[in-house]
Amino acid sequence: MTFTTSPIPNDEAAAMIADKPVFKKAAYDKLLPELKGRAFTMAGIEDADILSNVRGMLAEVPKGADWKETRTKIAEELLKEWGDPNADEETQQKIYGRAMKRAEFNLRFHTFQSYQAGRWQTMQNQKDVFPYWQYVAFGDNRVRPTHEALDGLILSADDPFWHDHYPPWEWGCRCLVRALSEDDYLEELERDQDRDPADRKILPDVLRDRMRDTGQLQRGTQTLDVRSPKQKLEAKGEDPGKAFGWNPADLRIPIEDIKGRYDAKTFTTFENWARAEKIDDGRTVWAWLNGDPILPPSAPAKLPPVPPVSVDKFLEDLKLDQPDAWTEADWRKVRSGLKKPDGLKAKDVITGVRGADKTGTFSESHIRDVVEEFLAFVPRSVATSLPKFQVKVVRQSNSMLGAYSEQTRELILNKKAMETYKLKTGLSKAMAETTYHELTHWVHDHGPKSFGDEMRDLFAERTKGESFFRPGPGQNYKQDRWYTLYAGRVYDFENKQTPPGSEVATTHMQLFSDPAEAAAKVAYAQNGDTIVPNLKRVLKIFTGEIQ
Repeated sequence: MTFTTSPIPNDEAAAMIADKPVFKKAAYDKLLPELKGRAFTMAGIEDADILSNVRGMLAEVPKGADWKETRTKIAEELLKEWGDPNADEETQQKIYGRAMKRAEFNLRFHTFQSYQAGRWQTMQNQKDVFPYWQYVAFGDNRVRPTHEALDGLILSADDPFWHDHYPPWEWGCRCLVRALSEDDYLEELERDQDRDPADRKILPDVLRDRMRDTGQLQRGTQTLDVRSPKQKLEAKGEDPGKAFGWNPADLRIPIEDIKGRYDAKTFTTFENWARAEKIDDGRTVWAWLNGDPILPPSAPAKLPPVPPVSVDKFLEDLKLDQPDAWTEADWRKVRSGLKKPDGLKAKDVITGVRGADKTGTFSESHIRDVVEEFLAFVPRSVATSLPKFQVKVVRQSNSMLGAYSEQTRELILNKKAMETYKLKTGLSKAMAETTYHELTHWVHDHGPKSFGDEMRDLFAERTKGESFFRPGPGQNYKQDRWYTLYAGRVYDFENKQTPPGSEVATTHMQLFSDPAEAAAKVAYAQNGDTIVPNLKRVLKIFTGEIQ
């Protein structure tokens, strides 16, 4: 077996470095955090020519330039500003040593970051096949304890953790992320049963949510602070833009989308500065930002449409036609099987996101990720017929977790209510479950008439001869043997003679947001045995059996 210590030629990585405009440190510090990964600077170097030359040398490494020779050339370039020919020999040796260390650091950081950006894009494109990502620490004695504690951790590819922790997420970070398939995930889940709790790769929901919400990772009896530098400054009430950090997704976000993350005053101040500040090539910062992003979104692949299939055939192919008591692994198989490679993206259906947090469960990027998860289940022919909608995050003191309005085309997520509900489920889980639920309303309200007829018929069959149960004003239910009473809800504005059964569809599709919880409900919930038979009727729209 042959090993190589030379960089593997990579034109995309080389282009990413070469295309970064040169910024002096003072100007770089004024960039919005999302933009810093697109620019090049070096602390302690004010000469734009030196910065430009170093950037060019770094860009040659991904093309195959010799690492050691490039390090020496960069150090010599830095000495043009740092060197002092009148200093004694000992001082000159110290300056040269400093230049070599800085050259080594920048080589490692910029080339590694450029490779990682390309790797991230590839992993994004393969999420349908590899829906989980695993953190991999470098494994030597120079690894930080917090990075070592994350080693082996497996999370969904869409988990907001990766927004702040995709390597390199701290200066000098050399960690990696690898993609895992559904089968890989299930194998690790099984192996975890024999591992010490401190060594398990998949965190229990409560520990995963605690890490996501507080940045505290519990490994056995040890708790470690794994917050990113940006998160630590935010907690102190300081400007997070001063911290190191990068999110590969930010490299391709248009400036108009970044604008939506800031209040008008903050962004106007930045825009006024950007229109006046010039960079090394003579353009203003604003002109640069309105050009092409470094990593433009990949052109959508022209995939053949997914052929429709009956639910019975779909489950038969998964070997799940019998029995109806699905395990967690079974739910994951169905969830994976429902995903369509030609599914719409969040940008295809969302017209805007209002009230989102900058980071975390209710950040715009995470909301879009969860919406995109659900969209993968919807046949393209159905999804393209549905109207676009706006997402609105509210903080209301009531029990409504979310809503979808057929009239205003608005998906509402109530963060405050979910923060209470999370005591039972975990905040991220509550948000995903609510989003799946409300998006099923979106499909039911605007989708094919045949789907509405199917749900109406299912409701009628299940509740035949029943009277309404009315526990309070405006509350109308037919109890049947639903696993949750909410499935039998009929609203005052709906036809009570032939109820549409909209909550049958929503309460069953929301289970796909958490396969472990779904399996638990089948096994232990009252009337859990009715879940899969009902779900088979709901799934007809998602397999394409009815259109």
